[in-house]
Amino acid sequence: MKPLSTRDDHAYMGASRRSASCKRILVIADSFVPTTTSTAKLVKDLVDEFVRRQIAVTVLIPSVSAEKPCEVSPENGIEVVRIQIGKTKGAGKVLRGLRELSFSQCIWWRARHILLSRSFDLIIFFSPTIFFGPLVRRLKALFGCPAYLVVRDVWTQFMLDVEELKLGLAYKYLERIERLQYSAADVIGVQSPRDLSYVNGSDASARRKVEVLLNWYAAPTNSSRQTSYRQKLGLSNCVLFFFGGNFGVAQDPLNILRLAASLKQEPHIRFLLVGWGSHVRELHKVIAEQELTNVILRDAIPQDEFALLLTEIDVGIVSLDRRFKINNVPGRFMAYLSAGRPVLASVNPGNDLFSILGDGKAGYCCENGHDEVLREYALALASNTVLREELGRHARYLLESVFSPKRAADQVLNHFDDCGVVKSTRNSMVASSGGRRET
Repeated sequence: MKPLSTRDDHAYMGASRRSASCKRILVIADSFVPTTTSTAKLVKDLVDEFVRRQIAVTVLIPSVSAEKPCEVSPENGIEVVRIQIGKTKGAGKVLRGLRELSFSQCIWWRARHILLSRSFDLIIFFSPTIFFGPLVRRLKALFGCPAYLVVRDVWTQFMLDVEELKLGLAYKYLERIERLQYSAADVIGVQSPRDLSYVNGSDASARRKVEVLLNWYAAPTNSSRQTSYRQKLGLSNCVLFFFGGNFGVAQDPLNILRLAASLKQEPHIRFLLVGWGSHVRELHKVIAEQELTNVILRDAIPQDEFALLLTEIDVGIVSLDRRFKINNVPGRFMAYLSAGRPVLASVNPGNDLFSILGDGKAGYCCENGHDEVLREYALALASNTVLREELGRHARYLLESVFSPKRAADQVLNHFDDCGVVKSTRNSMVASSGGRRET
């Protein structure tokens, strides 16, 4: 196999294959619906917004569930190309690393007959993963188009923060891969002002525009289905605190169990945890050892079921490891806003959620490790129905005014003129970081 080129190619400038307007977009990500990850939801909501604008979209993803090397299917107006790969989520670190390292090569060789028969005006790709750089370079040269990189985590810094990586050869190698991916993009959107310094500090991003692109979330359409999760789980007469999503290092799920343990003597408070991840087994063990009868732990459920479940909760929980130096605003946070539920957040110092929740009056936020403050906030929410309803109304307004897919699509497309050429403006330092305070 011929290796993919890693040279810095700007062949899109003046290329003959470029269409007269942005009519076709290629989106590359590591997950898509029906996968239940927040990234899958993020990608789907942005793609749906493009489709509403009559832009043809192809989504290209590596897939564990694909039964053939390359599967193409139309799904609600979207062309989805799934490339068969080995399992990465939940695999051992070495095996996962090797498989993700081969993403670009594997996707190209298995999907090249599809890609060679298409043309695109813009490529949008998502990080994590950090291994799409070589593929995007090749595709930019093939289609003669620019690329926008959506960075939701500064991955190597995150791994360093939570001590999954140490400074050394492995870190330097992976950081180089990440920087090469940055260099494949013409515009880079990070989710927080705090992340700008990490990306802008790279030589690989010196000639790119780097800006803040806030997360987005499309509220699900109202369903007439009647749900009864509370009744099934014996939670009818309680104030229900809920956490949904990944139980991994980043979320510090034991933080939630510490809160639950501190409220064991409050008979009207219960915790429902629904998700997947590397810490599930440990959570089951701690719940049993500490006899946390106020906690129910369940496996992940499909996105539509998840949205219905949120209509029955009282408070949504966000937990992030306090060691984070980069910023992270989890996708599940916006799911709580969409359901009109107040948020109780325990996060790393300086996280944007302090200002987002404080200014938006949509919940309470404190630093992870301030357990007594977190407990006081939980008790305040549990004891006051009127407060929860007021914060919930503010939560829904916050979602619609700040975190809409329309705003995100406008921002991405605004960088490209009718011929797909990147507009020649200087680096965009959009927005300002929130202050570090407890609200």
